[in-house]
Amino acid sequence: MRVVMKFGGTAVANGEKIKTAANLVMRSKEAAENMEIVVVTSAIYAVTDTIYEQANRIAEEGKEEKVKEFVSELRNKHNMVASVAIGDTQVLKRVKGEIKERIAEMEKALIGICLLGELTLRSLDYICSFGERLAAPILAGAIQSAGIDAVHFTGGDIGIITNAEYGSAQLMGGVEQEVRARIMPLLGDTIPVVCGFTGETEDGKITTLGRGGSDYTATIIGAAIDADE
Repeated sequence: MRVVMKFGGTAVANGEKIKTAANLVMRSKEAAENMEIVVVTSAIYAVTDTIYEQANRIAEEGKEEKVKEFVSELRNKHNMVASVAIGDTQVLKRVKGEIKERIAEMEKALIGICLLGELTLRSLDYICSFGERLAAPILAGAIQSAGIDAVHFTGGDIGIITNAEYGSAQLMGGVEQEVRARIMPLLGDTIPVVCGFTGETEDGKITTLGRGGSDYTATIIGAAIDADE
């Protein structure tokens, strides 16, 4: 059986809920022989909205100290969630390292916006993608901690290629075939954990699929791999 399991922001709202989601994945994996699962995750509850609000405020006010304050809060929040969700100390250490790297990437982008005093749609897509890009390593780590191999990917990593209509990107032709080609070899022993909401252009620029985009990601993947459910 082949299943796409999508977890929305409320389902990954904190460490305990992410642990519950990981256990649900584990039980589903063990429930049937030859079970193949792809997981799609949203950002932690309210994180994307907060990023959107802060990015606009930073562009308007141009205060670099606000960037430092915001990214520190975001890093602490995700580290705390990871510490609760992931029981394996080695996995937790690796995930916290990934969180640190991604927060540093985000900080650079926000400082650039702060200095320019301008927030383009392309920049906003890049910055808002970090909600899912921070959540996916934590959920994958929690699944690993539950004893199942899991690897996290962005939408672009698994073949969700879009045009450059930032904020509400549209799929390019051949996406289903590309997603199928990239995901099918992973199924079986490994569980792909995919960032919902995100894609990328043909030249690698990050895009988002609009509000409710994580549901759309799960639908695209389900169609591409002929999921049973």
